[in-house]
Amino acid sequence: MEPLQIAIIGLGGFAGSHHSAVRGLEAEGKCRLICTCDPNPAAFEQQMRDWDFAGRGVRVFDNYVSMLDGCASELDAVTIATPVPLHSEMHRACVERGLPVYLEKPPTLHPDFNIYHCIVRDPNGYLIEIQRFLDPAWPAPMVAPEGGAYGAPAIPGRA
Repeated sequence: MEPLQIAIIGLGGFAGSHHSAVRGLEAEGKCRLICTCDPNPAAFEQQMRDWDFAGRGVRVFDNYVSMLDGCASELDAVTIATPVPLHSEMHRACVERGLPVYLEKPPTLHPDFNIYHCIVRDPNGYLIEIQRFLDPAWPAPMVAPEGGAYGAPAIPGRA
């Protein structure tokens, strides 16, 4: 099986964990980081050297739209590792290009914007990991646009 071709949006903060995880998976032959982006990649020169971007052939962009436009045809998936307020527009840009997305947080925290509608209807199939679903402030249950509930959240290891 060919390695999964990955892009990571983000270089700073928790994105470092994504880059380290992908590098480990590359060592196992399971994936390959094709490209990444950050509005200020020069601020991460040392990390890019540590992650051996040059030796691995990773292309670095300063804009996620330019990265997606330049590399979408080579990608199997995109992981978004940026602050939550940026998730919605970045997620939509990936979905519009037909790219599956790994997103650890909800695409938006705004209660009136139901991005789940486009995720559920998208033919690419998405894994959505919602980390705050047990938070009493989180709206529950989420309701599908057609009026049906998505169902109770499944908690691994619990009946």
